[in-house]
Amino acid sequence: NDWIQSTGHTYDFGMPIQMRLTTSDLSFIYNIYDYDEEQPSIFDFDISSCFNYTQKQDFTFKINADYHTTVAKNLQLFKYEVLLTVHKWTNLSPLRIQNIQVDYDTTSVIVRVTALGGSPIQGDVPNPKAQVDLNQAATMLNDAINKGSFQIPVDVTNIQNPIFLTAVPYTLSSSQYQSVPEYYVAPPPAKTTYSAGQMAGLGIGMLVLAFALVFVSLTVYFKKFHATGSMQSSVENPTYSKE
Repeated sequence: NDWIQSTGHTYDFGMPIQMRLTTSDLSFIYNIYDYDEEQPSIFDFDISSCFNYTQKQDFTFKINADYHTTVAKNLQLFKYEVLLTVHKWTNLSPLRIQNIQVDYDTTSVIVRVTALGGSPIQGDVPNPKAQVDLNQAATMLNDAINKGSFQIPVDVTNIQNPIFLTAVPYTLSSSQYQSVPEYYVAPPPAKTTYSAGQMAGLGIGMLVLAFALVFVSLTVYFKKFHATGSMQSSVENPTYSKE
């Protein structure tokens, strides 16, 4: 297709990539520019903005370790290992584990993780995988930390004797956003709907009520008219006793 490499670009990702798919009936050509052969990071896929603030929960725990001699050597790798360890003990999808933050004080490394709720749409998969509820995830994570089983590897170069950092038991705390963010839009109130049978019954009831009101009004009117006529007859034709 007469593609010419730009002067000075000698890397693979600087070259355009073309992919052709051909079938007996159709043929597709995909042209990919600025191709990057590096494996994408899981942290590039942030879906937290797709969830309401009520479907997010923060978890914080501590690790007895010196930050500078353990975690700071490769912070990105440590966050990745935290994600894998949380996934291991909670069965949460890695996409539901977001916003991993690391802080420290004089004696501990403090880790904070945000867990997202389940997908609101099941999709059209024949056998969708059951999703773990946030409350279930919190229980499993709490049990793993309290039992001393929540261990994060920080040195995976030595396969025979890797270094693990263990979360301190009974340090897990969870919290949920208490204030409504500015971007949150409250859902509209649910509309009350009626079935055809309910509408027919309502119409008949209103008709019966109308007939009843008309009947009562006519009854009162005729009684009043009859009483007025009787009084006039008594005045025009008074009767006197013989006494």
